[in-house]
Amino acid sequence: MRLLRPALVGELSGQPLGKLAGWLGLNSAAWLLALVGLSLCSAPPAVASEPPAYQTRSILLLQPEPLIAARVNSADELAGYLLALGEAAAAALASENPAPAGGFLVAAVRPGQQARIWLDLQPALPGETAARLTAALQTVEPMAVRRGTVLLALNASLWGGVGSTEHPYPAEWRVAAQERSGPIDVEQL
Repeated sequence: MRLLRPALVGELSGQPLGKLAGWLGLNSAAWLLALVGLSLCSAPPAVASEPPAYQTRSILLLQPEPLIAARVNSADELAGYLLALGEAAAAALASENPAPAGGFLVAAVRPGQQARIWLDLQPALPGETAARLTAALQTVEPMAVRRGTVLLALNASLWGGVGSTEHPYPAEWRVAAQERSGPIDVEQL
């Protein structure tokens, strides 16, 4: 089972994974082990024949690595926040009626430990399920950031739904872009 696609981590900024590991102060082996460990912490299936309610497929940093490196205190805090989001998603979905979906759980973290969460799942979850999942994710204490917003996403499979191969673009972002007639600055999310 392949839960992590390391190439996606550096994909958006065009930087190789090794460069990301460098700014985090880790050698390649330590970085890879840290990411694999994080990805394996997704909720295991309750029954071998049933897909888990939540599974992390990959992690995407949605800004250039040097920018994120300047804004986060440590790789451990970043990894801890991503892990906590995955655990909160698994817990929130455990008692829900299965609604297979795949896509992204997107988080924008601002200074002052303020976070905003969006879901970009296909098909969309039923309204009440989506609301409970979003509320559970909002309760996760965000990592500390400085000098601006950090934008990241978990590519996820819910109840065996297919994860996305595209980049996240939640419906709320589409509406905001149409209202502004152009791109939205990350700091405005």
